Amino acid sequence: AGQQVMTTESVVNFKRAAAMTAMGTCGAKETDVGRFLRGVRKIFELLDKDKDGEINITDLQEAVQNILGDKLSSNVVVEQMIQMVDENNDQTLSEEELLTAVRKLAPR
Repeated sequence: AGQQVMTTESVVNFKRAAAMTAMGTCGAKETDVGRFLRGVRKIFELLDKDKDGEINITDLQEAVQNILGDKLSSNVVVEQMIQMVDENNDQTLSEEELLTAVRKLAPR
């Protein structure tokens, strides 16, 4: 009793695999799915500047400003970007929320 059966990373990987299956990618090659998940993880790691496991408004603001410049990176725009994909309304993006958002944008 009280022993952890799965590591946190195992749980995250399981949820990702389940999400990919639910999203209809079961017919895709395993290497394609793995490549997609690794890509999303890299994006998440790049955006999560403070490495706290969440992409917050400050993290995203910095990334958008670096890419688009000051004029196109207002706080309002960044807040709206987060609201569009923040499924649990905590004002941050988890890796799972980012995965869902990228999957919606990815060509099929």
